[in-house]
Amino acid sequence: MNGQDPSKTNYERLVDEQAFSLEGPEGYFEQLHARFRSNTKSLSSSAPLVTRDEFRKAIQLGDLLLHESKQALKKVHKSLYHQWCFELSQGFNINFFGVGSKINIINDFAENYFIDWWNDVYTGKTPPQILVVNGYNPNVDFKSIVLQIADILVREETAKLPKHISETVPFLVDYMKNQKLTMPKLVLIVHSIDGEALRLDKIQGLFAQLISIPEIWAITSTDHVNAPLLWDLSKSKNLNLIWHDMTTYEGYTSELSFKDILGLGKSKKFVGSLGAKFVLGSLTENHRTLYRKLMESQLNKMKPVADVRGVGLKGVVKYATELRELLRECLSAFIVANEITFRTMMKEYIDHKMCQLVKDAAGLELLFIPFTYGEIEELSKQEFET
Repeated sequence: MNGQDPSKTNYERLVDEQAFSLEGPEGYFEQLHARFRSNTKSLSSSAPLVTRDEFRKAIQLGDLLLHESKQALKKVHKSLYHQWCFELSQGFNINFFGVGSKINIINDFAENYFIDWWNDVYTGKTPPQILVVNGYNPNVDFKSIVLQIADILVREETAKLPKHISETVPFLVDYMKNQKLTMPKLVLIVHSIDGEALRLDKIQGLFAQLISIPEIWAITSTDHVNAPLLWDLSKSKNLNLIWHDMTTYEGYTSELSFKDILGLGKSKKFVGSLGAKFVLGSLTENHRTLYRKLMESQLNKMKPVADVRGVGLKGVVKYATELRELLRECLSAFIVANEITFRTMMKEYIDHKMCQLVKDAAGLELLFIPFTYGEIEELSKQEFET
């Protein structure tokens, strides 16, 4: 110990007399089962007293520091604009993550920087068109997005697009391969690519195929902490993303404008036609067909009244379908094999409040969908006619 008293050395290091016995596996278990005395003083009693004026000054100082942090972060992100352009030009796509809304900075990059950079680097070349998709909007329609992209990429009048979106995307991929272009034709900006309306595995797969087209430069943003779980190895390869931390601490004003603020954080079942879309997307084809039969039956009964009263007509027991009648249709169409399977499938919809099962005065079982005529019609178009 170089002539020093070990006991004094231990005290200088604030090591107690049992420190040497707490090393190794024995020490781990000894600490694990040791009982520690908790402090009897509460936090409120030990905290210093603060006057109202001092508290107000502290709040103002916090707001000032947050504002300065936001401005400093904006300068940092704007200084990377040129790097983003370089990464896009090298065949990569970009995804932004982090705390705070990213809409303003991404839009500023597209509106005030990208075109000037393009004209400086590719002098005389026509700049690509810019398409912005607000993925945080729960009513965003993926079909319309694909059709807008197709309108930009496909200029030949003789080219005929497939009717179904699941066939249109591969058609665009093959079409652009045959074009053999060297310059991009589209900059696709998708705010919140992990938004509720775009989270379906099918949509994410089609998005990945679209973004894999070299003539499309894609800039996306994600807000959910589990967003990377949307993409498997194949989707990640097609997306070819470079991830950038864009922490801004800005409020999610635009993203939350479509939300029920009072309902945030509450646990509840799927309610309404929007929730029904997610349920239908996770079921088998026979299961979906059964619900389509119920929808068609109720729409036929509601249509004469809806033509007079409008699409806001509410689905009630008056427009219900007899359970036995629906069962016979499903059996004849080979959708189900027996009544047990039929009732098991219907229970899924009843539990998610997508339909209700009631009995009339005679004990007859009736099924009806508690959505409006417009909601049922729109859901039918989106799920079974695209």
